[in-house]
Amino acid sequence: MSRCLIIVFFSICSFCTKAQTNNIPVVSLDKMNVLYLGVDNPITIGTPVDIDKVKISIINGTFSGNIDSTSPNSRSVRPSALGKKTKIIIDNNGVKESFEFRVKRIPNPIFKIGSGKARMPSVEFKSQQFCRADLENFDFDCRFNVVSATVYFSGVNFPDIQEAQLEGNSFSALDSYIRKCGPGSNITFDNIKVQGPDGVRTIDSKAIALY
Repeated sequence: MSRCLIIVFFSICSFCTKAQTNNIPVVSLDKMNVLYLGVDNPITIGTPVDIDKVKISIINGTFSGNIDSTSPNSRSVRPSALGKKTKIIIDNNGVKESFEFRVKRIPNPIFKIGSGKARMPSVEFKSQQFCRADLENFDFDCRFNVVSATVYFSGVNFPDIQEAQLEGNSFSALDSYIRKCGPGSNITFDNIKVQGPDGVRTIDSKAIALY
């Protein structure tokens, strides 16, 4: 593993040295190795001359100016379409270099109530008033809101499966069902729709068993 890291390190150093020697511009992504749809992706642009003396354009995206006063070469890119590579073009007095980056969708958030566990004390569940959609292990600061879900109540105190609709992240519409819940009740949230920076999507169902 350490040998691989050393090889990668020297490869990067070799590339950077070559770029500096040949006065080749460099564009690097600051957070991930791809661009994400719906968020501002910070990048750093290295140029052989002062960055204000080159022309920077973009295809399949929008481009913003300096986002960090301490780093004059920092910029931000927001891709415009999924599945299309975003291309950044640097024009240094007629000499153009282009850099293509893959565009990916923000990962799905995880539907959670309270502690987020699949097994929960009935007292804890009945004290909850809201649900949420948490985005885990993602470097960008973005939020998802619960739009709707179909909720099924079964098990103890529900001789027949009962269905209800959740609208938004508030449990107010489920109050009469939640009050009936007790140890041995099961609640399943299905067809969960959430609103994120890149639109509305459906995420994985969530089943909770009460004890």
